[in-house]
Amino acid sequence: MSLNAFRLEFERHVAIVEQALEQLDDAQLLQAPYPGGSTVTALLTHISSFLTARFADLRFVDSNQRPWRNHASDLASIKSRAIVRAEWEVALATVRSELAGLLDSDLNAKIRLGAQQITVDEGLSRFGTHFAYHAGQVVLSARALLTTRWKSLQSQPLRRPLEHVQIAGPFGPIGVALALPKGPGPHPTVLIGQEGLGVTGHLLGLAHRFAAAGYLAVIPDLYSRDLARRNLHESEVQAHLPLARQADPAAAIAALPQDQQAAAKRVVSWFKTRETVSYQSDFAATLNWILHREDVQPEHVAAIGFSFGGGLVSQLAAVGAPLAAAVVVYGTLPTVEQSAALRSPLLGHFAGTDPVINAAIPALQAALSARNVEFSATIHPGTKHGFFNDTRSIYDPAAAERVWNSTLTFLASHVQARSAQQRAAG
Repeated sequence: MSLNAFRLEFERHVAIVEQALEQLDDAQLLQAPYPGGSTVTALLTHISSFLTARFADLRFVDSNQRPWRNHASDLASIKSRAIVRAEWEVALATVRSELAGLLDSDLNAKIRLGAQQITVDEGLSRFGTHFAYHAGQVVLSARALLTTRWKSLQSQPLRRPLEHVQIAGPFGPIGVALALPKGPGPHPTVLIGQEGLGVTGHLLGLAHRFAAAGYLAVIPDLYSRDLARRNLHESEVQAHLPLARQADPAAAIAALPQDQQAAAKRVVSWFKTRETVSYQSDFAATLNWILHREDVQPEHVAAIGFSFGGGLVSQLAAVGAPLAAAVVVYGTLPTVEQSAALRSPLLGHFAGTDPVINAAIPALQAALSARNVEFSATIHPGTKHGFFNDTRSIYDPAAAERVWNSTLTFLASHVQARSAQQRAAG
């Protein structure tokens, strides 16, 4: 089969799964439709695990050897809708990103699957058939749970798939995900800075939210060239990354249950050995690429970042990058000395229990105010660092909603309003 034929068939089954899931409430996701059967949550966990395992470095990594993959635990999983949807987003991004890097001429290349050597073409055929089988399981389960409330599936997908491309960076190729809004463009645009966890399913879902609000959303994967990170599962990184920041990570790992220690060691080892020198340059290179796209309004580009990504946005704005607006969510702010070239209107949202980051707010506010540069900062009492991410235990839905609404208002004022004025002037 051609790559295009595989893409079309893959997206058709993605649409089938998403339309079935859309009809189920949170309780139904955790119900088994048949005695002894799997819940829809378990099925989706298994599908996401399968796709991520098979397609991450399809041509170079034996996908049967993922240390994090466990069929039994997948099919027994009990997770919230936010978590299973985040894992689903990562799985879709993994497939689409890998396909974006393939050519039809690669179809005869050999890949390793356990003890077997098969072609890429045969692998896609096998994996596509397996995915279609599981998509059918989800549909049948949803129909059984909904009975007369089941709605027939439509030919159109619920949302436009994220696009994945590779762009040139100063240190090598950068994988970039794009969520496109409706309409022909050119569009106001939001550059999203990833968390230290990586380009999570939560952030990929956020890109869809920005697209629904009328923005072209762009997320560069600053770990694109990091093979060690690509062989970690998002759930492993989220669970064990805090250990890497402790004074004695080895002791913290030793205190974990035995069955978690291997994963924790992999995460801590990855984090301690990352090549961090390229991150800010890759982020800036992505902005430069955005500014030269024909479907982008180059004077109406904003950036938003969370935690590590917030620091990336801070530094980008601090060097005078041409941003119409910048939003930092519990990220490190630039120092007063670093901010001399900052001209972009700046919005900050910070956790209540984040004293080191928050200590920089008053001095920066005073310095920017003296130069008539807008900077609005809100500290959300009772929240912890990471509270915007709905897949984490520290998620605060009320504070997250305030951040989202404030961000949309801020962008409407500084990005979309300018776009409207420019169109009127033209």
